[in-house]
Amino acid sequence: MFTQLQDTDEPGGDPRMSPSSDLRTQFWLAFALGSTAITFFCLLRRRWSELYAARSTLLGLQLPELSTSLWKWVVDLIRIPDATVQQCAGLDGFVFLLFFRMAMKFLSFASLLGVTVIIPVNKYFRDDAFGNITFVSTSSTEGVKVSGFFSIIDFFRRKYDEISEWPGFAQKGDGFLYLYVAFTYIISIFLLYVLFASTKQIADIRQTYLARQTRLTDRTVLVSGLPPELRSELALKRYLNDLKIGTVERICICRNYTLMDKILSNRNRYMHSLEYYWAKYLRNCERLGLPVASSAYDISSPVANNSYNESSSLLAAAEYRLCRPLIRSHFFKCCGKKIDAIDYYSAKLYKCDKRLDAAHHVDFTATGQAFVTFESMASAQIAAQTHIDMKSLMGLHIILAPSPQDVQWHNTYMGRWHRFFQSWFVSVITLLLILLWTVPVGAIAVLINIDTIRKLWPSLARLLEDVPFMRTLIQTFLPTLVYSLFINFSPFLFRWLSRMQGFSSRGEEEIYTVGKNYAYLFVNFFLVYIIAGTSNIWSWAHDATQFAILLANRLPKQAQFFIDLIVLQGIGMLPFRLAQFGNLFSFAVRRWRARTLRDYKSLQQPDSFSYGIYLPQPLFIMLICLCYSIISPLILVFGLIYFTMGFIVYKYELIYAMEHPQHSTGQLWSTIFQRMVMSCAIMQMTMMGLMSLRRAYWLSTVIAPLLIFTLASSYNFFKMISPAMNFVSLYYIQREQAHPIARTRESSSSGSATPYVHPGFASALEQPLIDSVPSANELV
Repeated sequence: MFTQLQDTDEPGGDPRMSPSSDLRTQFWLAFALGSTAITFFCLLRRRWSELYAARSTLLGLQLPELSTSLWKWVVDLIRIPDATVQQCAGLDGFVFLLFFRMAMKFLSFASLLGVTVIIPVNKYFRDDAFGNITFVSTSSTEGVKVSGFFSIIDFFRRKYDEISEWPGFAQKGDGFLYLYVAFTYIISIFLLYVLFASTKQIADIRQTYLARQTRLTDRTVLVSGLPPELRSELALKRYLNDLKIGTVERICICRNYTLMDKILSNRNRYMHSLEYYWAKYLRNCERLGLPVASSAYDISSPVANNSYNESSSLLAAAEYRLCRPLIRSHFFKCCGKKIDAIDYYSAKLYKCDKRLDAAHHVDFTATGQAFVTFESMASAQIAAQTHIDMKSLMGLHIILAPSPQDVQWHNTYMGRWHRFFQSWFVSVITLLLILLWTVPVGAIAVLINIDTIRKLWPSLARLLEDVPFMRTLIQTFLPTLVYSLFINFSPFLFRWLSRMQGFSSRGEEEIYTVGKNYAYLFVNFFLVYIIAGTSNIWSWAHDATQFAILLANRLPKQAQFFIDLIVLQGIGMLPFRLAQFGNLFSFAVRRWRARTLRDYKSLQQPDSFSYGIYLPQPLFIMLICLCYSIISPLILVFGLIYFTMGFIVYKYELIYAMEHPQHSTGQLWSTIFQRMVMSCAIMQMTMMGLMSLRRAYWLSTVIAPLLIFTLASSYNFFKMISPAMNFVSLYYIQREQAHPIARTRESSSSGSATPYVHPGFASALEQPLIDSVPSANELV
């Protein structure tokens, strides 16, 4: 498929391969979009606090106050300390924002290096300051008058030219390659430094923060692979206590509650229908000026046929006829006699409650999973890191349990092999979708190309040629806008696929969503660019050096497109996340359609923040910045703008606007670290390929130890540091919980913890919101 794509130099090809060089137009278009969005947000932030500061309405959440002035709130937001961010946004939010701060620190250094050193080097040696390298020999710089910084470069050039005849070294006129090797080492080592420095900071904060917790979650593990003889509370408790790991406090065996899930689903549907018809009844009473009952009928007893008897007053009979909504009783409420809707759904709700009470006494089939709560956190940490026994083919598998609110109970019913094959099946489907997605993306790219427009719509093509601004708009702005839309909307598909893999917790599901979305961006917006137009796409698969050469040969030709993409994303699109135009439209529609008290209360709930949707794009932008850091250093400046704007936008959203219901306790950093190291390795391979293209094979060999060191750093992270990202050390637990305040907190919080029980066994089921009569204004 890729071999059929046109070459980058042919007319009518993919505009990603031959973009316009009018960066100025792209910048001002993006600036116009971004400034409009952020001005809109600043004007409406105070007026629509239920949308732009939805978390401020939550009870028990103390958020730092921001200035009410038009722009000073940005300064107040930046000054919010890390401790407050961790308290308001959680450990996951702190890790997410720390990645942006780390990227800003790295790009600040790299941008300074690029602007002051790399750009002058490119200008002097290649006569191309911004890095559109063509790999064709250029004219000699002899006889050119040099001064200042260029005189230093010229001195080194003359020294390097003395050994230019040696085989394997840079040829005459290519002395800048020695500087490129030095830049590769400097950028790579500094990136690894800020990576490990941030990792140490996160590890220390995570260990201290989690060691102070005494919730039920922190003392619970999830055991899977239980054999039939251990699928009871008594047998499993005796088995674990005999291992002397620690005293088991309680056990919850996961059972197949499919029947109970069906009853709960029907109950929720009937409850929402009852609320809808009760609100309709209130509106009818208000419209006719009739009195309204102070509360709904008691749903603890059936009222479908005896709500109104012959002794009812005339006023009650009139109310019944004129105000009470009626529905038909058969065939999707389209046929049959008319009955009272409130009585009908009250009776249905009553029957569901009775069925739930009866289901509590059913002995459901036990599955191979169980939640085990120990009396101490240390026992849970030991159990999660210990190989217990080979009670089944794959042995008992023990991990730290997610929070009770994060458990997806319907996925705990699946057996281990069922989950294993289902997960792999979804992974294969994901891979096929990622590969097939290149077809519509490429098709749209060709359709918006000026040469394709000339063939399909000649009059429009002539108009574009007569108006240079419109031509620039088509060739520069429109392609990046189309791909930005693909980048922003495709993550929702991969989040749905992750839900199909059968993970027991939403936090684990979210981490896998990050991987899927990043793979989609890497394949469709990076790898395809390299493969497209090559004569043999399989040559690099058999030889890693060929892949490095392919990187060095193809990447510079797409430098302008990636710069345009980062400019649009960082300056134009990120402010739209802050303005939330999509949520604003959705909020208006939901408010217009709201009928019940529950609908109006849902308008006050903050939207959900998903790292699986918002994290892959910054990781991909960081990959692009690294790969072009030496080839086209101008991209570093716009990358710095992107991460600075992203830090402000996401910090506001995580603290004030959006809620992150999942809690992966900072484990997201392992995913970030892995992607960053991979990006660094790709950058080093690109520079090795560049040296090979210039036949400076010895210089390519000089970079090889750096690549090995980078990969060894990744291995060292996963062997030595990764456990600190997944577990809590016993030293921190003993140090923090030995404090008197920790013991007081344990005694006060352990009793109020939410237990690991299926929602059908909850002591208090959710009731219809019809006990209080909403005001007339709420039901307008």
